[in-house]
Amino acid sequence: MSQHGTPGLHADSATLRKVTTAAVAGTVIEWFDFAIYGFMAPIIAVTFFPEGNRVAGLLQTFAIFAVAFALRPGRRFRAAGQGTPATPAVARPAA
Repeated sequence: MSQHGTPGLHADSATLRKVTTAAVAGTVIEWFDFAIYGFMAPIIAVTFFPEGNRVAGLLQTFAIFAVAFALRPGRRFRAAGQGTPATPAVARPAA
């Protein structure tokens, strides 16, 4: 059995480099805010939560981090592969 590629769909190395660079840049920008929040969690815990129990303050900070991560716009749609985050907003009036 021979394997033949689709004619005309071969990308040159410059195109692959551009696509890879764009993908890496997009990922870095997307995760930057969560990385900063994670690094700053001890400072946020001391600043915004009661000082009586530092462990409880840190746990509350990470709980807010978890909620923000779970509620990211479009997260469940991209994971399921069901289109864009705007799909429910567009489909709702049609129902």
